[in-house]
Amino acid sequence: MSGSTFCGARDRVTPDGGCDPLPAGTVHFGIDPLVSATPVSWTDEAIVVAVPAQLPPGDVLVVVTVDGRSSNGVSFRVR
Repeated sequence: MSGSTFCGARDRVTPDGGCDPLPAGTVHFGIDPLVSATPVSWTDEAIVVAVPAQLPPGDVLVVVTVDGRSSNGVSFRVR
């Protein structure tokens, strides 16, 4: 997932674009059921996460929560 401000506060962004410390954050797929995924890597502009195997094929919403603030839902197609 690409975007911006995934570190939360600007003072967390390291010179190489990483987050220090890593924010308290989660990535959720879908609504019913809501499935959480653990990020593989996390920078201020990108989060890499494996798509959970239990998601059924089709369109799902992906929401990122950083420090208690959630992004808008972004549509993602599971194949």
